[in-house]
Amino acid sequence: MVSICTAKRDAINELNGHPGRFDVLIIDLSGDRPEEWEALDYICGLIGTYAYTPRILCLSMVYRGPRMKLKAERRGARFVYVG
Repeated sequence: MVSICTAKRDAINELNGHPGRFDVLIIDLSGDRPEEWEALDYICGLIGTYAYTPRILCLSMVYRGPRMKLKAERRGARFVYVG
């Protein structure tokens, strides 16, 4: 099953509506905006309450250095630069 959500709020609603249904969550952090990091924090906290934990993959099309990767991975997500 694949669900595509273009807005972070839609993704959070999808997770709340179907907990445990997803194996992988892919989040675009290319903008490096505070609301993207807040959404990632919320999703990580929400997933922590599930018996089955999906993996989180964060992507960025803009290279912002190793700190961005570290920032995502400290939250429990994997981070990949794509270009």
